[in-house]
Amino acid sequence: VSETLAARFESNCTRYVPASGEAESDATVFHSTAELIGQLRLGRADLVIVALPGDPGAEELVDLDDLVFGTAAPILVLRKRVLDPTSPFHSILHSLNGNFRQTRNFSYPFSLALPEARLLLLHTIDRDEIS
Repeated sequence: VSETLAARFESNCTRYVPASGEAESDATVFHSTAELIGQLRLGRADLVIVALPGDPGAEELVDLDDLVFGTAAPILVLRKRVLDPTSPFHSILHSLNGNFRQTRNFSYPFSLALPEARLLLLHTIDRDEIS
């Protein structure tokens, strides 16, 4: 998926892999979510792609909540194994909660979506903010 985006937008892609996984020679290894967040900040990431384990009960190598709150870049979460690297861009769910970071990153799903793609915007409201 990352190589497809790099070719589509003529950009560079940096691959980060957990220390417990098999690292390719060009990949950057991280040992914790906090270390990954630090590396992403230093690298000034424009987009983060995270593949979550597809098997129920499989160990999650990245704490997604910490990554979302600790990273300024938008995050594309892949919850299933991707056979066609363009398939995530045919149907995109974008969660909006109204905070500044979400507003700033609002254009990303529109630019990532392929022509005639389905884009679903989900507006969430934090109960504490309206009480």
